[in-house]
Amino acid sequence: MTRSSPGPLVLLNSTLDVQRYKAILENDLLPFATTKIGQGWLLYQDNAPCHKARLPGWFRSNGIQLVSAPPYSPDLNVIEHLWAFLKLKLKGKRFNTKIELWYFIRHVWKKISPQILQDLVDSMPRRIQAIISSKGGPTKY
Repeated sequence: MTRSSPGPLVLLNSTLDVQRYKAILENDLLPFATTKIGQGWLLYQDNAPCHKARLPGWFRSNGIQLVSAPPYSPDLNVIEHLWAFLKLKLKGKRFNTKIELWYFIRHVWKKISPQILQDLVDSMPRRIQAIISSKGGPTKY
């Protein structure tokens, strides 16, 4: 996600392993970042197993600077708030097929307000300060 776009949304039909993750980075993230962000952006990765897998030189050769998350740091992962927003929109809805669900999710994802994205990105300095103040403990985020 960026301050102005939630970014690409990719449908997974299987577990996200390192090869599928690399394909998403190459086919979805890089084109998005190149056209919407330009140069000098950072990629935040949480501690998901596929994120921990080393892609030797791949990030460096593609000009991607990584920001690694400390263990158990959901307070720093603003994408979790977008997932919560999406789950709220799904509450009470019923779908007959996986495709119907996917189309609904895509529709909601594309309609995420730029203000929500800006507020999440702008909250990062406060989040970081809260974690420092709590000495790595829980925060309100």
